[in-house]
Amino acid sequence: MQTTTVRRGALGALTFFLIALTACSDSNGPGGGGGGGNGTDLVVSNATPASGNATLSGYTVTVDTNSAVQQGPAIYVVVSGTAGNVGHEIGFYILKSDESIPNLEHFWGSGNTVDGFTICDANGGAFNTCDAAHVTADIAGKSVTFTGLVLGAAQGDGDASTLTGTVAY
Repeated sequence: MQTTTVRRGALGALTFFLIALTACSDSNGPGGGGGGGNGTDLVVSNATPASGNATLSGYTVTVDTNSAVQQGPAIYVVVSGTAGNVGHEIGFYILKSDESIPNLEHFWGSGNTVDGFTICDANGGAFNTCDAAHVTADIAGKSVTFTGLVLGAAQGDGDASTLTGTVAY
């Protein structure tokens, strides 16, 4: 039996991203709703387009501990905020059963424009896999550590980004 991750559609994700950019454009401190957390020290590198390169220190982290994907119960974490005039949103699920990351999406842009949209997915397919060698979740410690997790184009347009650092939720 094939399992697939339930993802927001590209249009829904774009709408969510634009709303999050507007709502969080002045938020650089840690915090968050829904049990949200302690912040982040993520670095985005090797981004295409390059406007996606940023240090995401002190971004807002929101958490939904009662989320679910097709693989089972999950925790949904969203990191959002701005670096200069570029807003970023990184959203990912952590499976409660094995602490794996079935999918992750990264959007960035300024104003009402999305410059880049990258993704990894446990099933691979047209996307990079969320390689467990490059992302480690610790549900008990409420953190996720990225070590060079490469994200590929979500829309076949050559977008790319790489995540390194820790999100504490």
